[in-house]
Amino acid sequence: MGGWVQRRFDPSKMTTNTTYETGGTGENLANTSFGYIDGSVGLSYNSQMRDRASDNYYLGIAYHHFNRP
Repeated sequence: MGGWVQRRFDPSKMTTNTTYETGGTGENLANTSFGYIDGSVGLSYNSQMRDRASDNYYLGIAYHHFNRP
């Protein structure tokens, strides 16, 4: 499974120590947004041990965000 992730922030709503001293942010914010493809993979197995329906078992494993944490 995968998808496109977008991150963005508004630097006009940011406050730093420099904001109170000089009125500016004091930061070089050339890029305030970015995006990337995120993915995950998983495996599921289920079975029955005996002829009774109540003796089912399920095993599963998954790995998320395998290209970025």
